Amino acid sequence: MESGTGSGSLSTHFIKSVYPTGHLFTFEFHKERCEQAKNEFVQNGLSSCVTVTYRDVMKDGFLLEEK
Repeated sequence: MESGTGSGSLSTHFIKSVYPTGHLFTFEFHKERCEQAKNEFVQNGLSSCVTVTYRDVMKDGFLLEEK
């Protein structure tokens, strides 16, 4: 679990360290950065190993969105 996806570069290292059996849950409070990171994970073939959630964990905690 990660708070602050940002550019996704650290997230990518986390994903690679848990691949292929693990999964990263990362949270980003900046909507545009969140969408950009999601797109980059798709482009880099990592989207199956990561869940990116738009959420301010300092304010709202680490709850995952229900699907």
